[in-house]
Amino acid sequence: MSIRPQRARVLVVGCRRTPSVKHGTPPASSRCPLEVYVHYVHDVNPRDFPVSIGIMAGRNLLGAAATLAVAATLANAATVPLARAYAHNDQEKPGTPLEAALANGFCHIEPDINLQDGEIVIGHDCGPLDPPCNVTLRAAYLEPLAAAYVQNGGFVHPLANKLKICQTVTLNLDVKTSAGSTYEAIHDLLATFDAAYPGFLTTFALDQVVSEGAVRVLISGNRPSPEEIAAQERRYAALDGRILENLDEPWTHAVVGWLSQSWSSIFDSTEVPFSNATCEHIQDIARTAHARGQLIRFWAIPQEPDFWSELIRCDCDIINGDDYDLLTSYLLNA
Repeated sequence: MSIRPQRARVLVVGCRRTPSVKHGTPPASSRCPLEVYVHYVHDVNPRDFPVSIGIMAGRNLLGAAATLAVAATLANAATVPLARAYAHNDQEKPGTPLEAALANGFCHIEPDINLQDGEIVIGHDCGPLDPPCNVTLRAAYLEPLAAAYVQNGGFVHPLANKLKICQTVTLNLDVKTSAGSTYEAIHDLLATFDAAYPGFLTTFALDQVVSEGAVRVLISGNRPSPEEIAAQERRYAALDGRILENLDEPWTHAVVGWLSQSWSSIFDSTEVPFSNATCEHIQDIARTAHARGQLIRFWAIPQEPDFWSELIRCDCDIINGDDYDLLTSYLLNA
């Protein structure tokens, strides 16, 4: 009896049919009538896919490359999800955005975003005096994450459900442009993905979680107030709040999902081991946040395993990672 080799399933979103693919249910889209292609291969290789996927209506080649790169990463490796790992400034890392973060098993991913000519684009500096940012949030992050969600049976990471780790990935959008107009554009964009992929995004109503999805979006940087989003009857994001602003406020994780702060705005020293006072302060913050279902995070921290160990010892939930390989190695061997 012959045994068929296991095949990787890769989802490619495009606007043309080709005879080499099996097509499934088309998701809704406001940009073009999309068809979803599922291509079965032994070894995922972009050359196996039609060149036409790079010429999608309203999309650029990088969007297709991002979807393929993430699909290939997830299909060819069963990466252990890392519940504490946070990909800081992910769009600045070498290669395709999102690919390295998922390949390392990161459960929390932060791209910088801007509202530019009505589109949400990724990049730290996209202002009038800077070069334009040409890669959209849709193409670089949302479409590849949605592809992974379909590919992995409702989860971004292939092992998330089996290991009960990182069943919801956090996409923390660090907004660099005006809070109000950028949030409105994010809301409209996320609404199209919620319609196309039910269960993909965590959804909220007023100050409650309606359903937990495979991806929970947070708004960081320039963000609306808790009062503003808590008044929305349906939304697709919560806030990455600030320890110094929101710790003593009554908002639950459905409104302010996390409490984050730069290390130096609270603490004077990065010396390890932490003093008793430093550790107790972190634990007090964590205790208050955890009572409301919130997680805590510090940014602008040393990229050193000894420092990370102290954060974990003192009950910090999320470890900001700039060096992905180092943080992955540390968490897998801690």
